[in-house]
Amino acid sequence: MIRKRIPAKDDRLLVRLTEKELLPYTRMTVPEADVNLSEMKKRFKLGETFVADEGAQAAGFVSVQVSDDSLFVDMLAVDSRFQGRGLGTSLMEHAERHGRKLKCRASRLYVDSVNEKAISFYLSKGYSVKSYVPQLRLHLMEKEL
Repeated sequence: MIRKRIPAKDDRLLVRLTEKELLPYTRMTVPEADVNLSEMKKRFKLGETFVADEGAQAAGFVSVQVSDDSLFVDMLAVDSRFQGRGLGTSLMEHAERHGRKLKCRASRLYVDSVNEKAISFYLSKGYSVKSYVPQLRLHLMEKEL
């Protein structure tokens, strides 16, 4: 089941998921990178965050922002224990439907260039690499909605 984030229930777990599943890739480029609850709450407030539950537990999330006619996927993380079950695909589909409802014409995201698994995932979902930010070793990927 995918639902909207419930801050009191989800935020600490989403920070842990970010630390476990995303931060290791970021630290390959920016070793001092860190996340904390306060900063994550600020980031979540910039858009919508959807959570995928597996049983009684949050197993993944996608956080998105809308600007003009574009959906920006800020973060997508699925607990490694639940990967390979379609949760990432379901979360992305949910996020893209959300964008379409808000009249977005494209979806964009940044992905660490060292995260080959994520790049392959996004390519399989119809995203293409639009540019590269060498200072941060990030690819900008985009898909028409």
